[in-house]
Amino acid sequence: MTHRIVLRLGMVLAVLFGLSAVPVHAYGSPEAAVLAPADTTPPANGMLSWGDNATQYRGQVGRRISFSCPPGGSLGAVWGADVYTDDSSICTAAVHAGVISRANGGSVSIEMRPGQGTYAGTTRNGIATRSYGSWYGSYAFVGGLLTHPTIGWGTNAVIYRDRVGQRFSFTCPAGGDLGTVWGTDIYTDDSSICTAAAHVGIITRATGGPVTIETRPGQTSYAASTRNGIATRSYGSWSGSYVIVGGGGLTVTAPTIGWGANAVEYRGQTGRQIAFTCPAGSSGIIWGTDIYTDDSSICTAAVHAGIISAGGGSVTIEMMPGRSSYVASSRNGVASRSYGSWAGSFRIVGGITPTSSTQPGVVPAGSHQVMTGTISASDAVRDDSSWYDGWTLQLSNGEHVVIAMTSADFDTYLTVVSPSGAMTNDDDGGDGTNSRLELTADRAGSWTIMANTFASGETGSYTLTVDRR
Repeated sequence: MTHRIVLRLGMVLAVLFGLSAVPVHAYGSPEAAVLAPADTTPPANGMLSWGDNATQYRGQVGRRISFSCPPGGSLGAVWGADVYTDDSSICTAAVHAGVISRANGGSVSIEMRPGQGTYAGTTRNGIATRSYGSWYGSYAFVGGLLTHPTIGWGTNAVIYRDRVGQRFSFTCPAGGDLGTVWGTDIYTDDSSICTAAAHVGIITRATGGPVTIETRPGQTSYAASTRNGIATRSYGSWSGSYVIVGGGGLTVTAPTIGWGANAVEYRGQTGRQIAFTCPAGSSGIIWGTDIYTDDSSICTAAVHAGIISAGGGSVTIEMMPGRSSYVASSRNGVASRSYGSWAGSFRIVGGITPTSSTQPGVVPAGSHQVMTGTISASDAVRDDSSWYDGWTLQLSNGEHVVIAMTSADFDTYLTVVSPSGAMTNDDDGGDGTNSRLELTADRAGSWTIMANTFASGETGSYTLTVDRR
């Protein structure tokens, strides 16, 4: 990391002596110093050395890139925690984040982020990172073969209170002693993680297993309930919370709701995402467009948004603050109403919202299928204005599948959406700029493959390969 020492010394000198605000590298131009540190470019095959960093992806905010770190590497320098400077060692940061271990190495995925004003140093998993001030670019970990440290049944999540929105994975041993839990679906952060997971149904006391939590802000109240033989307690205001989001390749089962069900009970839990299953049914009343009042029918709003039809399906909502007004519109055979100020809102975030007449193709049954398609300006549009083709894939619970997308015309981007609305993404998991996803179905049903371009405005032909194993 000699380049970094020289570069940052230059920045200090610039401040002290009124020199140019652009740091000057000892061995080249300012641009070379910022954009291309020597000997740190990850190789094209995705296998990193432990000194490689992410500076070559600077400016590509939101891009996700996957790599492999070899076992037994030499630790490199890292600045930051959770969000790291882009010249930090990727593999070392992955150990710090708990994604891999130094001894075993493994697969990691990063997402590029903008530069930050400050980076905080911490010690985690035997890795001490450094603090730093303003820097040009950042990255965070969004995937990998996560390690699952074994915890006791009395372990809670209080130590993660200040890391709202982050996910942490653990392994609960079999035959543990039940701990105390406050809440339902969203739990106080001093609740036993393993016991809360058994309450949700992700694991059992007898078998234990992997559990993933997501930290949330404190709530004003927590409701008691009895599920799966576990009785939780009610409580008033508390400083921190968490929800169970998965474990062992499973996601939390989405409860079936009626077409009159709304989201009022989740009011105030801004940012929380909740999955439901809507049965075949008839429409209820909704107010708003894209953002709906929280007393609107969830299933009807999902039809209005184009996520499901009257035949039902899986829906995920995200809670939002109240708004001063809600606009009426007619979509997909549903007329919503306008309204003024209301105390709470939600939006539909799970599933695919069709924005054109393009209909998904169907992946034929069979162990090896190859489909071809063309991305054009008449295709459906994602939120980032890029075009995509949708393909429907029927999977059985526990079925393993490998999906690959290749193109000579554009940088591919692949998204797979489960029946619950959970999304898995890949950019360059295949060769070059091609995409590849490998997963095991956690439930039977219709899965959606989104064959997408990485950037908006790109078009061309592609090949989609699906292998069932």
